[in-house]
Amino acid sequence: AHQRKVDKSSGKYDSPSAGGMQVIGAGHGRTGTLSLKKALEHLGFGPCYHMHELRDKPTHPGLWADIALNHSNPRYTPNWHAIFKGYKATVDYPAFIFYKELMAEYPHAKVILTTRDPETWWNSVSATIRNFQPGCYANWGIRVIFML
Repeated sequence: AHQRKVDKSSGKYDSPSAGGMQVIGAGHGRTGTLSLKKALEHLGFGPCYHMHELRDKPTHPGLWADIALNHSNPRYTPNWHAIFKGYKATVDYPAFIFYKELMAEYPHAKVILTTRDPETWWNSVSATIRNFQPGCYANWGIRVIFML
């Protein structure tokens, strides 16, 4: 079978077999994204990027802050490959905010939208991530992300 590679002019992967993102999670946190991450990794779509990466990778909050601050500039091109190098999937925050941009960057990736009953979702968010204090990350970049 013929395996297509990276399009040199755009830098985009033209098929899942060429590497890059294969699954994009478009669902908000508290909709089963951690379970989805574990399932995707079990099925071979790992590693899967999740908001925990912000805690584990010291350069990532700054990369996301750069995207958050510049994404409305039509001449700005986010460096998705710097964030997602080595990842086959992404779910949860902050990537889900940019699912449309990720779909354009990785056109062959499958998109999964996780949902939850609105009332139980709000109760869960209120008891957990709504009360999250970004200062605990000790990195100013993550604070910018939470302003979106």
